[in-house]
Amino acid sequence: MDILDTFLERMAVIVYGESRPCSFKDFINFELNGVPYKYTHGTIRNVFSILRKQGKIEKTYNSIPSFYTLKGIKFGKQMTPNHTENTFNNTQSHFSQWLRGLPVKENPDVHDVNLGFKAKAIWNIASKTNSNIIANKDEKNNKDITLKKIFHENLEIIPTIHHTNNVSIVVACTDYPIPIDYYGTLRLTTGLSRAEERLRMLYEDYLQSTEYRSSNWIPSHMDWIVKMWHFNHDSAYGYGGERFEMYWKEALGVFRVYSKKSNKI
Repeated sequence: MDILDTFLERMAVIVYGESRPCSFKDFINFELNGVPYKYTHGTIRNVFSILRKQGKIEKTYNSIPSFYTLKGIKFGKQMTPNHTENTFNNTQSHFSQWLRGLPVKENPDVHDVNLGFKAKAIWNIASKTNSNIIANKDEKNNKDITLKKIFHENLEIIPTIHHTNNVSIVVACTDYPIPIDYYGTLRLTTGLSRAEERLRMLYEDYLQSTEYRSSNWIPSHMDWIVKMWHFNHDSAYGYGGERFEMYWKEALGVFRVYSKKSNKI
């Protein structure tokens, strides 16, 4: 994971888990996924500047120090979150209302989540490389290229690259469903970040010129689109289609509000 991804992951933990914006103080000395990190104020300032230019974070308000949040996640000037259903887009609002209509369950959860996104030239690159992270290349039928499974805290994450340069991500966790709370969604988010890192490795393995080794060709896992949901462990039926499709960062916003209303975190 490069420094930009590390900062985004750290910010996601604070924004979604602690429901507050963050300042440079949150990045001086911290631990993420069991790995310690330490940065100077100058490095933090430069990374914040890059992420703002990329449109991935925004300044929530000016003060000493300044506070930042993920793009689209709003907080009030007194550090009181106002990211409620009133600020949801149409898809989030529909999803939130539908989620509350599910049968009441003591510990609501999701399992077998499918996500997708498009990446520049990824199939052509994957088809030419002999990288050891590739599990299978279908030469006869659909020409799908499947990467090796990623195992993370009882999740099985399977990235598949299609001939159209679409990438699908299947998170299999039927026996260990993901609770809709802070720790559950952080578990899934961290797993997706590992899948993102592995996909970036394909470019690193194949492209030798620094000029073309652009990690931006793989979108952040926060911008991957959830295509299919399975809710509650005893439900085999999947919910998909346009009404249920949203960016993972949008889903996290809905889950945060839902879990607070349900007094689960």
